[in-house]
Amino acid sequence: MGDIVPRESIVKYGTNAAGGVIGGILMLSLRHLPLVPALIVGGVFAIAGLIISRSREDRTTGGILAGAGVLIAVAGIPFIGAIAGFLMIVSGIGLLAVGVVNIVRFFKGLRSRKY
Repeated sequence: MGDIVPRESIVKYGTNAAGGVIGGILMLSLRHLPLVPALIVGGVFAIAGLIISRSREDRTTGGILAGAGVLIAVAGIPFIGAIAGFLMIVSGIGLLAVGVVNIVRFFKGLRSRKY
């Protein structure tokens, strides 16, 4: 059969799966916000990403969250919003794909731990 996947890896896959799926859904659904709510939501996401990225383990997650916040804020601006909206579609689909891949890894890891 296969080797037993370490518990830390399974937890990492599950966390990345949840983050990818939730992030992808948010990126796809928040691209049509009006200017003021887009600036507020984008600012909150960007600040949260900067706070999270202080930790060495969470730099990638914080960077992705900060970048998503900037995209959300820029998508609310009338003329530039079309380009940012397209980037949000692409990044939302990418995050969903990463989430699905990690869901598959998570369940494979769980299956390898059954006796």
